[in-house]
Amino acid sequence: MDLIDSQDLWIGIGVCFLLGLLAAFITMKALTAGLRSVRFRQEASGYEVSGSFKLTGQRDEYVGTHTERIPKPKNNKR
Repeated sequence: MDLIDSQDLWIGIGVCFLLGLLAAFITMKALTAGLRSVRFRQEASGYEVSGSFKLTGQRDEYVGTHTERIPKPKNNKR
């Protein structure tokens, strides 16, 4: 006598699959619930604060980092 009938096995696999999909759906809804205020915008004007950016020339420079170049010593292996 078989412990589990073949038809019951397939029903069990289907139920487990559906429960997995339901758990994934609930998890994704919970993770994305806080993102409802995010909307796509074509222009950047919706993201900038008025008066926070002023372009005074045609050259862009990033002045927040100081870079110093030091030559790498060569190994004199024989």
